[in-house]
Amino acid sequence: MGPMALRSEMRRSIYQSARVLLLALLVAAVWPVGAGHADGQRIFIVTDIVVDETAETAVAARAMAEMAGRRAALTRLLKRLTRSTDWSRLPELEPNDILDLLKGHSVRDEKTSAVRYLGRLDFAFRPAAIRQLLDNYDLAFAETESTPVLIVPIFRGRQGDILWAEDNPWYDVFLKAEESDGLVPLMLPYRELADMQSLSLQTALKADSADLAPLTERYATERAAYVIATVRPATDEQGQTLELKVIERNETGEESIATEDLGAVQDNMLVERLTTAAVRARIAIEDFWKQRNEVRLDIESRVTVVVPITDYQAWLQLGKSLDNVAGLRRWSVVQLGQKEAVIDLWTNGGIEQLRLALNHEQLQLAPGPVDWYLLPRDKAALPNRQQPATADTNQPQQTDTVPATGNKS
Repeated sequence: MGPMALRSEMRRSIYQSARVLLLALLVAAVWPVGAGHADGQRIFIVTDIVVDETAETAVAARAMAEMAGRRAALTRLLKRLTRSTDWSRLPELEPNDILDLLKGHSVRDEKTSAVRYLGRLDFAFRPAAIRQLLDNYDLAFAETESTPVLIVPIFRGRQGDILWAEDNPWYDVFLKAEESDGLVPLMLPYRELADMQSLSLQTALKADSADLAPLTERYATERAAYVIATVRPATDEQGQTLELKVIERNETGEESIATEDLGAVQDNMLVERLTTAAVRARIAIEDFWKQRNEVRLDIESRVTVVVPITDYQAWLQLGKSLDNVAGLRRWSVVQLGQKEAVIDLWTNGGIEQLRLALNHEQLQLAPGPVDWYLLPRDKAALPNRQQPATADTNQPQQTDTVPATGNKS
């Protein structure tokens, strides 16, 4: 190699080394090499708590309202994280103890008079403190948000069985229901021709969860559930009763079933009772999820992932995303190269829980030759709304899935 070629090679080597060093410094500024923290803060924020208190002065009324709001927000948060069978065991804390759990609060809207305070408040709680509280009271909990669950509402009444027809009161109840702030969002099919072709009433009445696969593919979701409301004559042949059955198929193909007798129902109270049944169905679906995704504070596992390096902005976004991953306790950059980095992720759950939590932040685990790869996850699109009675020409995109087996920790 001649002198000029040697100098050229040296400059190239110095340039490459400087590039790697600069990227390392930029990454270190955002992600310190060592322990980082990812608390999934969003899960621990409770919004839109309505308060209304009266006292001798406006200041006293506001203090009372904030105290009542903190308690209501804590109760909602604990119910969000725990199964319904444990709600009777939720701790009743003193006001100062609740204050110790709080990170802060903000005011959405407020009105005051000389003696009254009305407001809508948001509260943010400290994740580590909430986890420790639940662990101290031996309460199992989950904190990973689910992808949407597609629900198929079947109504069985004296006039026959209804699924896709416009006069399905059970569908209408879910359509009008307020959006929940729990861990599991629900979604309804559009009730279009393509839905009827994907799942007929006759097939749905078999309640075989495997038959839900065409709908989950159409709506690009991993989970779906039959929610069946049955009005049947009472055993004493006087009046009628309402029965609820929920059959869910989860992302691994496993089936969960819950049934509940909601008691007597009169025709003029049907919508009201169906509304109650819809709440119970939502709770059952949430309980299925929480049971499968319980956090174990006494067990911490490490998952090593390889992250391809593209540009600085991608690193910034990845750091923000990791900070929002529920169940991810901490992470650290352990190796940095020119084209990829190696990161350790620490979690209190298994690889499947981590995969689901990452999916929610539009990240995915992909198996590599040795370690997992952490990659951006493209959002799967819902099918476009159709005009009535037209064929489905919009093919839905299939959600990417990652094998849930194997632990690279």
